[in-house]
Amino acid sequence: MISFVFLFSGCANKEEAVSNVYLNSPNSIEVNFVPGAPSEIVLEGDAFPVSVFVENKGETKIDANKLAIHLMGINPNSFEISDVASFSPVVKNSVELAPVLVGIDGAISPGGIETLSWGTFKYQVPITTDQPLNFKLKACYPYSSTALIDVCFSDNPFRQSLGTETCEVQGEKVVRNNIGPVKVVSASEFASGNNKYTFRIKIENSGFGEVYKFTKDGEECLKLTPQDINKVTLTSFKIGNQEKLEYCTLKEIYLSEGSGEFSCTVPIDSSVGQFEDTLEVKLSYGYMIESQKAVTVKNTF
Repeated sequence: MISFVFLFSGCANKEEAVSNVYLNSPNSIEVNFVPGAPSEIVLEGDAFPVSVFVENKGETKIDANKLAIHLMGINPNSFEISDVASFSPVVKNSVELAPVLVGIDGAISPGGIETLSWGTFKYQVPITTDQPLNFKLKACYPYSSTALIDVCFSDNPFRQSLGTETCEVQGEKVVRNNIGPVKVVSASEFASGNNKYTFRIKIENSGFGEVYKFTKDGEECLKLTPQDINKVTLTSFKIGNQEKLEYCTLKEIYLSEGSGEFSCTVPIDSSVGQFEDTLEVKLSYGYMIESQKAVTVKNTF
């Protein structure tokens, strides 16, 4: 079940709780070195663990083996590594990382977590002074975002009704996003002729990572081409229970300086009079984030 961030209505405590989860984890997946693995300072000749902690803080599940974490910044040949025969610079999640669930009362059920390890490392290059090292991570994973938009239809959208209006066709619309790094930041609706309505949607990368084509596997994210970067795929454009994706001008949206736009002109039979409905927009993409840990190997002689 997908829940949404309602920042414009509901009780203040719920708004604050959901907002804090989103603001504190804009990438939706948190990937960090486990404290002490490695430590900031290790003694020359000592072995130390290298592990990473992963937590899903968004509202899209990550299937097993879909999150790829690349260990970078160091030369593996400079280390004695435990179980070196099976060592790989890339580790993947071995279990499904469940999404965060936000209840109607604002209660939050945490998402899935996992700790992954590369084993233990021992720096084996002779040193005569302290040796700085910089362990880096690049994590790549598929993700999706869903936005709900309140829309309006009318048998005569070009004039105001004489009585009380159920809704207003023309203009900006209220948008509700689930928790994810790419979101719909604005939506407008305009009447475009007899029983036709145009929707203009703006999306934005609100996280700190980089967007790429969702069809690329996480292991390939270090080999992305310029044609793969900043591409978001529109996978569904549904009004009520009717899929209208075929009426959208773009299925693949390019993000320039973190944002992009697309429009859809949709035929809707509004001869029955004025009524409201919900537009559901689904976006799919790959996401790449980075983390690092500075380590000093202390010379002991």
